Amino acid sequence: MLEELRAQLNAYYSDHRIHPRDSFEAFECKHKQECRGTSDRFVSARMPGIGVRYLESGTPRLVVISLDPGAEKQDAHREIRLQTSANFDKGADRNRHWYQTHEMVATVLSRFDPDLTPAMATEHFAHVNSAKCCLNLPGHKQAPLRVFMNCRWYLPGEIRVLKPQIILTQGDRARNALRGGFAVLRDPTPEACGQDGHKCWARVIALSADYRALWLHTYHPNQKGGLYRHSLEGYRQCYPNLAWQFVNGA
Repeated sequence: MLEELRAQLNAYYSDHRIHPRDSFEAFECKHKQECRGTSDRFVSARMPGIGVRYLESGTPRLVVISLDPGAEKQDAHREIRLQTSANFDKGADRNRHWYQTHEMVATVLSRFDPDLTPAMATEHFAHVNSAKCCLNLPGHKQAPLRVFMNCRWYLPGEIRVLKPQIILTQGDRARNALRGGFAVLRDPTPEACGQDGHKCWARVIALSADYRALWLHTYHPNQKGGLYRHSLEGYRQCYPNLAWQFVNGA
């Protein structure tokens, strides 16, 4: 099943001429010159990283949409690299974006599997970048807006292939990349959100005529001003319940 899903993604990336290549010259995306700009360290698109248990029935299919790759090497690796249990065993820095992403996945899925830890969560979700290519800017600086704007047209089709039940966007540019791609059916955000530090945001969207997904949003964990940390308790209170209610038809 997982290999079939990867084959579908490969076909989608190839059909849209954004399949990862080993060099800039071989990369076929029509936007590559504009996106690269003056960067001499451009690395072409990476396909989604998919956890080995993404398709299993014990927890709902969850896709995390983050921003752009902060740093990438030009190599033969075609997918976003997922963390392994060894990364957690080394005494992981809990302030790192990747750790907080896994922590939030474990939080959202906690009512389906109360024993799920951040280290275990890596097997249960798929990771997508809203900007596919990497400019390798100094200090892992975020890519220019043009890169996100050019990539946003490919995101809805990619999400349809992955067919998640839950989508989690991180940061405004990730949320904006998904906006307009799907019809919004309703807003299930609890009334308490928006008060006392709660900054929860949720929508039910239509991926197709007969398939719905729950879209949750958070500040980016690395956003300046500590907005993610300030909102974390609200996310922890609301998102597990919203996910449970949506998947179980409540």
